Formats: sequence, C-alpha cells, structure tokens
Amino acid sequence: MSRHTPRFCHINLIIILLVTFIYRSGNPIPCAEAADNISRQSEKTDKPVKKEYGEIADDFQELISKKLRASANWLDSFFRDERVEIEENETTLKLRFSSFFEEGAGADFNTRARLRLVLPELEDKLHIEIIGEGDPDNDTVKKYDNLVEREGELDETSDKNLNLALRYFIKTAKEKNFSFNLGARLNDLTPVIYGGPRYSASKNYDPWLLRFTQEVKWYTDEGWESKTRLDFEKSLTDDLFFRTSTAGYWYEDEDGYFYNVNLYLYQIFDEDRALEYSWNSFFKTRPRHILYEILLHIEYRMRFWRRWLFFEIRPQIAFREEDDFEPTVGITFALEAVFGKKN
Repeated sequence: MSRHTPRFCHINLIIILLVTFIYRSGNPIPCAEAADNISRQSEKTDKPVKKEYGEIADDFQELISKKLRASANWLDSFFRDERVEIEENETTLKLRFSSFFEEGAGADFNTRARLRLVLPELEDKLHIEIIGEGDPDNDTVKKYDNLVEREGELDETSDKNLNLALRYFIKTAKEKNFSFNLGARLNDLTPVIYGGPRYSASKNYDPWLLRFTQEVKWYTDEGWESKTRLDFEKSLTDDLFFRTSTAGYWYEDEDGYFYNVNLYLYQIFDEDRALEYSWNSFFKTRPRHILYEILLHIEYRMRFWRRWLFFEIRPQIAFREEDDFEPTVGITFALEAVFGKKN
C-alpha cells in the first residue's frame, strides 16, 4: 500500500543491534533479591524453632509468594505502570517528554506532567492529583501504555488536557486496595466532572500471581465506562519475568465491548536497565466480533545520570485491520523524570 514506504525498514536492524548491544548476564530482580536477603538474615538471627512438615511447607510457600509479589511490584514501579501510579502512597511529580514516529504518519510530540500530593494528616488516605498533557488523543504511546483502545481515536486531535482529581483510599493493603476518585477535566469552557470506585486484589496460586483490577467511572459528557484487567504472572528465572494480561473496556456512548489480550516478557539486566517484549492483540465486538489490531514492540528502559531520570526507546510494528494488516513500523523515544519517589 502507498503508506508503507521503505524508510522505516531499518528499524528491524535497530531492534537487533539494540538487543545485542545491551545484553549481558542478568542479575536477580532487585526487590526479589532483597526479599531473599531478608529471609536469609532472618534464618541466621531467629532462634531455631521445631516445626511440623506442613508448617515448613507453608513458610516456604509464603516466602515464594512474597518474592513473586516483590518482583511484580518492582517491574511495575520501574516501568511506571498505571496501577503503581494510582496505588503509590508517596508524593511524586512525574514529567514525561516523548516523540513517536510512524511510517506514513509523521511524528507526534507529547509532554505530560502528573503531580500527586499525599496528605499525611489524613493518614495518607487522600491523594490530590494534578495532570497536564498536550494532545492526549494524539499520544499513541500513552494509549498503548494504558491499554485503552477506542477505535478511531488515534487519528483525532483535541486541546490540551488538564485534570484535577481527589482519590480517597477506603482500604489499603498489600493484597486488596479500594478507593474512590472524584475529578474534573478542564480542557473546555465547561468542565467535565467524573468519578467512581476502583478495586484491586491479588492472590498467589503458586507458581502464579493473580492480580485483578476493576474500575467504574461516570462522566458528565459521556456517561458510564467500565475497565477490567486480569493479570497472571510468574518468575521464569532470576532475570526473566512473564505476564499475561487481559483488559476489557465498556463505554456507554460506544457500541459493543473492547478488549485486548497481551503477553509480556521482561528481561532484567540490573536495577537500572530492563527490556520489555510485548505482543498486544486488540478486539471489538461491534458491528461484528473482530481482531482489529496487533501490536508488537520491544521497550528498553534505563536510568541514567541520576536515579530519578529515565530514558526509553521502543521500536514497534503494528498490523491494523484498516490497512489490511499490512505492517506499519514506528518508534518511540521518551525522557522521563520522577521526583519524590524513594528509590
């Protein structure tokens, strides 16, 4: 097709060189290693206690569960997953500058700022969020990061977005989290008010960790929407972590149901460098049930110069129904600064 020019074909070579250049023997995932060290110290300092075989098995299962959860949380924190940004109980400021180049579509440039204030006077249960971003509907990177796909939005444009929100945590625990969000989007003369509950839970089914998230929101301009996410994840080796994620979206003002099935493989080099290999398949049920996009990407993310500064490069290949599933190549470059987080 005419939009598929050869000027991006060299990205395949970039992917190969990128993986070859940065690869070396992996180290354990930092949080998993820390959990292991703590358990060993505990073994040395605690007085020996005679236990039944069943209790020993329970202790071993609990240790494995803690290491698995620590590994998953570290990866989400390092890649700044949306789940971590919502549930993190720290005052933080994140600044992100990104550029996305796609074959036949030119370049998109985006800036995004997110300020989260945690109020200690309310036992850290109330968070104030201020989010500012440029051209959010053109930010392909943000859409894929959050796995929120609504057909046609990738080609739309809008004014700059400013969101002010309050989130109150009714329950905060390692395995369960329940909160309520109330906010306003101020990109038009008439603000859009939104709000709704969010629930997340995790449970270990050795050797898998199951994580579930459900969020419901109501908007004054578009009505109700529901977002559901189910993850299964496990450690393969000390430096490899696998995750399968299914996410579903229902919108009152849209026909049908949108969902995606995603496979991730994380390769950890050290606490400052990691790779994410991803296969994302996007589906919709109306006007007929179809697969309308497949996205493959490799993301290399690293800290550099300072602990709070990140660089990201992400080559990708997209296969879209609207293009008869002909490959479309793209690449993202991003610079991100995270202030206030305790690294």
